Amino acid sequence: MYIVSYNHMNTAQKYIIQLLSWRIRRISHKHFLILLSALLGLIVGGFAVLIKYIIHHSYEIVANFKSDQSAFLLFFFPLIGIFLTQVLANRIFKESIGHGVTKVLYQISKGSSNLKKRNTISSVSTA
Repeated sequence: MYIVSYNHMNTAQKYIIQLLSWRIRRISHKHFLILLSALLGLIVGGFAVLIKYIIHHSYEIVANFKSDQSAFLLFFFPLIGIFLTQVLANRIFKESIGHGVTKVLYQISKGSSNLKKRNTISSVSTA
């Protein structure tokens, strides 16, 4: 059992420590992984529904325009996506993003599977 000093922690860290200590006392490792898998599945499924909703409504916006305007929008929407991806990659993340596979393999080869949050978020958001 670890003794944790709460003096140097902020409120969020204290809640995380309390939650993890409760989890260790009450839930086995196997059940915890099952619960995390279910939670992750629900979150990813929600994002999939959100993306489907956005794509469906953007299609309806394009379909309701006249033929000459919809051709312009069909050209313009991908340009917006490319522009936003470039802004994220060059202005916000400011590093080579790649596919992320090489970073994962590099960390595994070092004997560590800890990726920086920045690398994970940048790979997912610009995919």
